[in-house]
Amino acid sequence: MSQRQCEPIEMLQRRHGLFPKLFRRGGDDYLVTAVERTWTVGTEAWFRVRCAQGTFDVFHDVRYNTWQLRALA
Repeated sequence: MSQRQCEPIEMLQRRHGLFPKLFRRGGDDYLVTAVERTWTVGTEAWFRVRCAQGTFDVFHDVRYNTWQLRALA
């Protein structure tokens, strides 16, 4: 993946137990209106999601059950 900075987020809700639906970033909640793309890299499940605040790449590291966000330029 690119060298853009990733930051931890809190996944609050998922659709069908897998797809991001609602996450918290810096105290603000982001409702996912569309999942535009999914892919995997090693043990990471990546999702390109669209919210009212913009479009982001988020990933779930299944080894540690953590979520990260990478803002798109």
